[in-house]
Amino acid sequence: MVHLRHVEFEYDGGRHAQGVAGAVGVSAGFRLSIENLVVEQGGRAACIGASGTGKTTLVNLIAGILVPDAGTVYLGPIEMSELSDEQRRSIRVSMIGMVFQEFELLEYLSAGDNILLPYYIASARARAGIPRKYRGETPDGGPAGLLLTTEVRRRAARLADEMRIGHLLKRKPSRLSQGERQRVAICRALVVEPQLVICDEPTGNLDPDTARITLDMLFDQADRSGATLLMVTHNHGYLERFNQTIDMAELAGDMGTERVIAADREGDVS
Repeated sequence: MVHLRHVEFEYDGGRHAQGVAGAVGVSAGFRLSIENLVVEQGGRAACIGASGTGKTTLVNLIAGILVPDAGTVYLGPIEMSELSDEQRRSIRVSMIGMVFQEFELLEYLSAGDNILLPYYIASARARAGIPRKYRGETPDGGPAGLLLTTEVRRRAARLADEMRIGHLLKRKPSRLSQGERQRVAICRALVVEPQLVICDEPTGNLDPDTARITLDMLFDQADRSGATLLMVTHNHGYLERFNQTIDMAELAGDMGTERVIAADREGDVS
C-alpha cells in the first residue's frame, strides 16, 4: 500500500519554505533519508522515535503534503511524488483518512458536519470549477468523486453511534470533551472509507482510559474496512498491537540526517 524508495528530503529554509505551510515538524537544517520503507495493504504500522526525528515529516511525505527532493512515494499504484499539488490534495480527500493530535475540528461546524467535512470540501471544489477528475478520485479518472448521498449520511451516523457519540452530533466542538472530539476526528477520517488511515499521536492529549478506548475503536473500524493503518506514537506500550514498527533513529551529522528502520515482528521489511 505504502512504498517509499530512495527518498531524500531536506528543509533548509529555502527551497521548501513555501511548501510546508501546515506541515508541522519540519525545521531549518533538517534532512530525512529513507532507503526503503513498505507498509503492506491492511497492515498496522507504528512509527516511533524521539521528538524532532522526522516522524511527522514522514507522515507528511506519505500524505503528499510534502514532496521529496529525490526518490519515490507510492500509495498503491499511485506515485504521489509525480502528482501536482491539486492531484495530491484530491488523493488526501478521497483515499487517506488523517487523525491529528490536535483534532483539527472546525469550531463553527457541528460534530456531525465535521465528520462530513471531506464531502463538503469535495462539493466546494466542484463549485470552484475544479475538474471532476481531481475532485476526489485517482489521477487516471478512477471512481466517481465524493458525493454526499443518503448512504454517506447513514454511514456517518453509524460510525458516530459505534464511537459512542451519536447523541452529540448537533453539538459544536467547544461543547465536547477531549475524548469526544478525538472520536469525531476518527469518524471524519473513516467516513470516506479510506484505503489508508494516518494518525499523528491520536491519543497524546487523552487520559490513559480514554486513550485505550479510542485506540480500540480506531483498530476496530480499520479492521472492518480493511484500511491500512499508520500511527505515530510515543507510547511503546501500544507496539504489541501493531505488526510493523517504523523506528526513526537519529544519526549524528550536521544536517541531522535520519535513518529509518522498518521492521515487523518477525524480520526486516524489504
